[in-house]
Amino acid sequence: MTKKGIYTDKDLLEIKGYIRRIKFFSKNNTYNPQNITFTRPKAFTGKGKDIEITDSEQVTIYGHYADDYFKAKYGGKKAPNSWYSSSKNTSKPPLYQALFGGGNLINRNKGLLSVLLEAEAQLKNMKITHLSFQPYRIGRLANIPSLRKFVLGLLKNKDYFRNGVPRYRNIISDLEKNPFVVGGEQNSDGVSESANMGLLPTEIETFSFQKLTPTTVGTLLVAIAKHEVVDGKKVYPLKFGGYLNVRGKTTVPETKKPEVKTKKPEVKKSWIEQLWRD
Repeated sequence: MTKKGIYTDKDLLEIKGYIRRIKFFSKNNTYNPQNITFTRPKAFTGKGKDIEITDSEQVTIYGHYADDYFKAKYGGKKAPNSWYSSSKNTSKPPLYQALFGGGNLINRNKGLLSVLLEAEAQLKNMKITHLSFQPYRIGRLANIPSLRKFVLGLLKNKDYFRNGVPRYRNIISDLEKNPFVVGGEQNSDGVSESANMGLLPTEIETFSFQKLTPTTVGTLLVAIAKHEVVDGKKVYPLKFGGYLNVRGKTTVPETKKPEVKTKKPEVKKSWIEQLWRD
């Protein structure tokens, strides 16, 4: 684990994995650092080259090798008495203290296990108050009520469109300067997925956009705009007239030209025809 800004569900699972392993170490005689075994003669006198074994029966010590025999034979520094023991589950060597605390070498009260348990609890209980990001899958946000309401308001305003084509610069500016309330765990998962962050172990309260593009805005408009079916194709009528026109994403029906009724030309009879009729 390294220092990072945001932790995801994957990180939380990794933390839980470490916790399980460390707890397993404490319950298993083979892996518990308290029970690492070393053997030495039962009794001796002297030291260094002059050391003499007075009882060659091998005895087992647990936790650490640097006891009084090690010091006498090799001239090394003797470890504190608490680091080794003649009984299982009682010594507190450095590795045990690092994992479980309870000694005087690192932190008397905290080892790695307690730090990980604290991290797990914090990740489960904390909330991200605000997340600003460039959307990766903006369509996943279409059902978030606060964003949906805002976009529907844009779709009703003719100032944001020209012949049905979005004025992207204006829409992007307004979308980026507005924060949106997420509203619940399910929506929070959608936000983290849209941000391409994977699932987070905590809820996001609000979010905002960065670096929107016409393509992503077009996708969002189409995902939220109301549609109807004309000639088997989806079209998106705008309240103020016309249809939403997003290149590559919408179809705009052809406008039928009204029929122009042409008057039949009046046939004027010549004066001779008029005389004959009379």
